[in-house]
Amino acid sequence: TANTLYFLPAALYATHPYLTDQQRLDFYKITLDGYVRGHFGQALDIYWTKNLSVKNLTAWQADHLPEKMLQMYEFKTASPAIVIAEACCILAGSDDLTRTACRELARSFGVSFQILNDIRDFDEKENRRRCGEDLASGKLTYVIVRAMEMLPDSDRKRLEKIVCSKRIRKNPELLSEGIALVRKSGALGTCKKEARTLVEKGWHGFS
Repeated sequence: TANTLYFLPAALYATHPYLTDQQRLDFYKITLDGYVRGHFGQALDIYWTKNLSVKNLTAWQADHLPEKMLQMYEFKTASPAIVIAEACCILAGSDDLTRTACRELARSFGVSFQILNDIRDFDEKENRRRCGEDLASGKLTYVIVRAMEMLPDSDRKRLEKIVCSKRIRKNPELLSEGIALVRKSGALGTCKKEARTLVEKGWHGFS
C-alpha cells in the first residue's frame, strides 16, 4: 500500500488532460526530489538509532548535531509538505518568488511539526503513547539533543548514558530518570519557542 501511494500521483498527472507537458515535467521533478530527500532523511534517522553509543554520540555532538537533526527533519518530515506546496504553485502558475515563499513556509511547518511531536513525547497530558517513547527506544530527537546541550555536565553525562544503553532504558525507574532530566533541562520550552519562531519566519515571508 505504501509503495502504491508513491506512484499513484504520477499515474494521475501523467495522463491528466488539463496539464501541459511542462507541468507534467515539473511534477516529475518535485516528486522525485521529494522521494530522494524523504528517503535520505529516513535513512539518517535509522542510522543514528542503530549506531547509538556514547562514543558515537560524542563524535556526532562535535559535528553540529543539532543542525543536522533539523536537516534530517526537513528531509524526512517536511518533504511531503514541500512537494504539496510546490504542486499548488505549478497548478497556479506562480512566479519564482511566490514558489520560494510557499516552499519555505512548508519547510518551516514540517520541521516545526516534528519538533512539537518530539516535545509531546515528554508531555503526559498530550501524549497518547507511553511517555518517553523516543527515549525508551534509543531514538535521538532534536529535543533530547538540545536537553543534552542545556544540562550541567554531570546530568548531561547521565542522560547520555541512559539514552545510549538499551539495558538501562528498559528499567522503568531509570527511564523515568531520563525523562525527568529532559524536563529539567528546559529544552521542552526552548524547543517550543524555536518551533514557533520557525513557523512565524516562514509565514512572514509567505504573507
